[in-house]
Amino acid sequence: MLPEDLMKFKSVSDPQISPDGKGILFTITTVNKEEDGYDSHIWLVPLDSGKPIQFTYGDGRDSNPSWSPNGRDILFLSTRGKEKRVKLYVISAQGGEARPACSVPRGIEKLVWSPDGKRILFLSRVQAEEEHEEKKSDVKVIRKLVYKLTGLGFFHDTRRHLFVVDADGGKPKQLTKGEFDVTSADWSQNGREIAFVANMTDDTDHTLIKDVYVVSSKGGAPRKLTDGRWQIDSVAWSPDGNKIAFLGREIPSEEFIVQKNPKIWVMPSKGGKPVNVTDSFDQWIVPFHSCIPGWSEPPQWSHDSSSLYFKANEEGTLHVYKVSTSGHKVQRVTDGKFTVHSFTLSDDGKIAFEASDSLRPSEVWVSDGKGVRRLTDMNGGILKVAKLSSPEEFWFTASDGVKIQGWIMKPVGFKEGKKYPTILEIHGGPYGAY
Repeated sequence: MLPEDLMKFKSVSDPQISPDGKGILFTITTVNKEEDGYDSHIWLVPLDSGKPIQFTYGDGRDSNPSWSPNGRDILFLSTRGKEKRVKLYVISAQGGEARPACSVPRGIEKLVWSPDGKRILFLSRVQAEEEHEEKKSDVKVIRKLVYKLTGLGFFHDTRRHLFVVDADGGKPKQLTKGEFDVTSADWSQNGREIAFVANMTDDTDHTLIKDVYVVSSKGGAPRKLTDGRWQIDSVAWSPDGNKIAFLGREIPSEEFIVQKNPKIWVMPSKGGKPVNVTDSFDQWIVPFHSCIPGWSEPPQWSHDSSSLYFKANEEGTLHVYKVSTSGHKVQRVTDGKFTVHSFTLSDDGKIAFEASDSLRPSEVWVSDGKGVRRLTDMNGGILKVAKLSSPEEFWFTASDGVKIQGWIMKPVGFKEGKKYPTILEIHGGPYGAY
């Protein structure tokens, strides 16, 4: 395996299973060596045939597909067109020409269909008012404590806010304004309200505390549901409209925030005391997506609002788990020596997910009545000729008596009895394990 080989791999991501559980959309990203960049398109794998087919084409980067609630339409983001700006498109699930729904100056994030399929919720960065008045210059005036991040670049002059746009297109309506960032949002079942996560106080840049708010989908003043004692990553409204779930920690002091496992909490949608439904689950529930703060994946509700699905680390693997909101019983849903990166649920309980292991990049998998199986093999060709080292798991006892897990990766062509130079990699935590 040489560095040049990495450019041959196809990156599989973001599997989205249809509401009826018959097909899975996903994104394939490839390296464009000539343009020194990437190309990406949306693919579809029907569960009956299991044969992946390309769904979108063109010279732009297509990504973030999402089925409408009735499964008839698909929205996605794309840089197609002369401007090469990210726009929101909607296309029929039967194929055809995609129609642009909206475009905003600073990109679109976290698309969510309204329950009736008539509107689309998203987040976008908005430039602060005072920045418009400053003379254009290559000098960056930094007023925020958090102002840049790997993969995002500088965002010192913007805030991430909540928008709604008609699925048929039009001018998006901005629902939140001010010197704070919205990190997660979801629709109520009737589409009249939206729950979101933010810290709307003057301390927003100097604290990790965030709360759950609810705002009318037509705009107006938000009302706060939680009491300022929480570090909340993401929020999800139950399909029956009666409950709101969020992922986060209750913290008496911010000094101890990283020592506490994230938990899943459920509260009445009208307000009330949150209940910890994973109180007995002593594993790290994964709050962050792609290691970028603010891109947290919310727990996902079952169709009947009786349980929640989430991801958690376990001995070098990462799997999907399920917890009952009534009995608080947690059970693991996926199994195997692999890492689940993202997943979605169909109305009939099927789970589509992308997973990778030490010898195979991410592929699309499904868990249904037939068991757990892999549906794609986008990198099978290069893996047939590549020589890889398979990690061998072992355990040892540390000086304080604690059992520690590790792996050894022997050189390709390893010969028993021969001495080799060794690299020791010690990986800390608690945010990740691999």
